[in-house]
Amino acid sequence: MRPSLCATLLLLALCSCSPLPSAARPDRSAPPGGPEPQRRGTRAKAPEPSVPPELEFLAEFAGKHRLWVIAAPSHTDNYLRMMEKQIQDMEPEGLSCRLAERDTLIVTIVQNAMMEGKIRRPSFQGEPREDTIDSDMVTKLLHYLDLEEPVFSMLILKKNLLVGERFPYPVRVAAILEVIDQLPARKLEKLTRKGSTGRCKRRGNFTTVPKPRPTLDKKAVLRSQVQNILSGRSRFVIRKDSAGGRRTQTFAPEGTDSRRKQDAGEEVTGDGALRAKGAGPPSRTDRPRGREKGKGKKNGRKKGKGKKSQRDANDRDKKALKTFLEKLEGKRRLMVISAPGENSPAYLQQKAENQQNHCDLALRKVSMVTILGPENNSTLHLLHYLLDAEPPFDAGPDKQTDPGLIGQIRKEYGIIPKDFSLVLTDYDLRSKKLFQSPVSTPLLMDNLDSFPSREPEMKREKSKPAACPTPGAPGEPENSLLRFMSKRRLLIISTPSEDDYSFQQQLQALNGQSCHLGIRHFALLKLVGAGSMASGSVELLPLNGKSQSELEPLTGDMVNGLRGHLKITREYFSMLVVGKDGEVKAWFPSPMWSLVNVYDLVDSMEQRQQEQRLQGTLGIQCPEDSNRNVHGYEDEGEESYLYRRPED
Repeated sequence: MRPSLCATLLLLALCSCSPLPSAARPDRSAPPGGPEPQRRGTRAKAPEPSVPPELEFLAEFAGKHRLWVIAAPSHTDNYLRMMEKQIQDMEPEGLSCRLAERDTLIVTIVQNAMMEGKIRRPSFQGEPREDTIDSDMVTKLLHYLDLEEPVFSMLILKKNLLVGERFPYPVRVAAILEVIDQLPARKLEKLTRKGSTGRCKRRGNFTTVPKPRPTLDKKAVLRSQVQNILSGRSRFVIRKDSAGGRRTQTFAPEGTDSRRKQDAGEEVTGDGALRAKGAGPPSRTDRPRGREKGKGKKNGRKKGKGKKSQRDANDRDKKALKTFLEKLEGKRRLMVISAPGENSPAYLQQKAENQQNHCDLALRKVSMVTILGPENNSTLHLLHYLLDAEPPFDAGPDKQTDPGLIGQIRKEYGIIPKDFSLVLTDYDLRSKKLFQSPVSTPLLMDNLDSFPSREPEMKREKSKPAACPTPGAPGEPENSLLRFMSKRRLLIISTPSEDDYSFQQQLQALNGQSCHLGIRHFALLKLVGAGSMASGSVELLPLNGKSQSELEPLTGDMVNGLRGHLKITREYFSMLVVGKDGEVKAWFPSPMWSLVNVYDLVDSMEQRQQEQRLQGTLGIQCPEDSNRNVHGYEDEGEESYLYRRPED
């Protein structure tokens, strides 16, 4: 081999075995001062999971979480209620922790006119957190999962954003967990996350049931031990107790390490017994004395007395809790709030929310239990939300400081003293919802209204709406509009009477426009009559143009308040368009046979154009009619007066 070739090979071998440090290696490809490119031989970081642009709304979950999606056409759907009941019943058994171990979130979607959705984030501590989902994200998710038909459906969305399993009907929660455990990624997780199941051994509502011990025949056991000694399989051992100098007799199996016993200050005698080093042969005094036995029993009785007193205290506290709850069970729903102190920001925020919605809470028969202060120095306050026509409700003192009762209430509802907690119960006073942060009014009322016991109450309220106290109070009309803020546009029709000719004309013109108004995110408000005879309704039109509309009544006070706030006359017909920002965008003093002006006005807004792009991507549109143009209204139409205000 030529010397030059040998030198070249040797140089290459040295370079491959001991590469230059990164600071010493020249970089000919990078410009001076520019970023250093990836070099060969260096280990690149694992790339983040890439998400296509059309799935950006799921980027938060890609590669991190699985989604258990439950979709239903309404809150009262029997299948949905069955699954919610299963989930609630399994909470005390650690369902939240088992879902957290599997990186699984629960997404519940109600395909009603509002396209409601919420996401439940379990935790290893067993305290799930619920967040609402924006209606746009709900619409995107339904389209992506091919769940656009308003029927009950469940599915498992894997971490790679692909559907793992679909269920057209309710199944056991255990079956859902089994399906997740069969996923390939989950099998790998179980191998790489050894010991993670220990994290689910949380403190809380678990009840350990001791396994029954098999009954043993003492004579048979003693006979077996004697036979083992005689045959040499075990030894009769006397050990010295370091605490009281007593000796205990035990049976040691053959093969016990005698060296370990000698190191401990004992030696093995010829007959296999143990005695202290340097001690003489065992005597009668080595046996336990009767007095010492009695002393041990006496000590045992002392310990027993301590345990008994503790049991008595626990029984006393449980009895106090039972007495406290018996006065409320079947009559009131509970909102249990716990906070570190009365100046806690979270508590003050929730307190302000509740004060503004006194009537709504009274209508739902809610009593509030507030526990303020640290664990060893707390005060319990009891407040009943009542309508003016209701008599006072007596359920004991409004303020208590009994630490035993307060501790039992915290234990009953899984409340941690140092954090803010809010628990909602139904008439059975069992925990239904647990929140770790202040709850907004819509979410609070939605959760209360989802209880099965609310269904007959809501039917009675619709047939005969209950008027809230303090009519015409400042801020009431604004609160009525705040419900729709950033979510709905309003088409308001006001008329002095239901028989008004203009009103009837406008109703005829609205026939067949439910889909076109719905995809433009309209809610239709009808304000009829004046004064004490005023009444009205709100029709929530479907956002996807397919679901059923929802109709809700308006009280006379709300009708009069809205008219006063928006400066709507009571004597004549008028129709208004209110934007999502709460401002009046157009005013029509006469009926509109064609809604061309309304649609053109809304479609010219930038926010609506963004909605149109999203709906075009998802394929949301109304079925075209041969006699109608793309806007969904007749090509011919009479002239109408239109008064527009500048857009904000």
